[in-house]
Amino acid sequence: MPHIEFFDEITSTNDYFKQKSKEGTLEKGDAVVAFSQTKGRGRGERSFISPMGGIYVSVSFGRQSLNDLSFLTIMPSSALFIATLIRKTLSKDVLIKWPNDIFLNDKKCVGILAERTPQSDLILGVGVNYEPYKFDEELSLKATSLFKIGESAPISRKEFAYLLTDTIRSVQTFDRDNTLYKSYNSICMNVGKFVTLRNLQGDVVGEGVCGGINQKGELILSNNKITSTYKVGEICV
Repeated sequence: MPHIEFFDEITSTNDYFKQKSKEGTLEKGDAVVAFSQTKGRGRGERSFISPMGGIYVSVSFGRQSLNDLSFLTIMPSSALFIATLIRKTLSKDVLIKWPNDIFLNDKKCVGILAERTPQSDLILGVGVNYEPYKFDEELSLKATSLFKIGESAPISRKEFAYLLTDTIRSVQTFDRDNTLYKSYNSICMNVGKFVTLRNLQGDVVGEGVCGGINQKGELILSNNKITSTYKVGEICV
């Protein structure tokens, strides 16, 4: 049976599950929750600030024979499921920035990272800035928490962590449900805007007006009557 572990502090929930995968003790549906991380990571090995006051969850999707499409779309599809949970449970009008960041008032409040281990376990890690945290001056221009100082959350971090874990476990990828990408587009902050796509090295790889995503989770850009699509992977807005 899948189970859930709780830690007040951990290095990284994804790294914890990578070790369990290596040891052969990671089961599909297993989850780990921490309330702070000392070595949180984002895409491209970027650091992910993980202070006390946040919720950091990793869930194992098991050693499935996942095709490239399902692996690539799990990040945007999980963003949709988590954004929907936040909207319904916490009444916060969050939006998604393609492919998998969740924003509140134009600042990032949730990050998502999917990783496959050498043993073929798929791990999805989610970091939520839940309770108020005073970010440094530079980061405060880009990041925010779901709740401000003096604002009370309707449920505790632990209660939300359980709901978040159940939501992640229930994620369906776009290739398995052909209606999900339309729901994603309805709350995608990029739609209708001119966007510039860059790789993790900062090089521009595409520009154009965003037409949302297709069923493969690819971003659609139009530029001078030419329409191009871009896969989830090493590219970000």
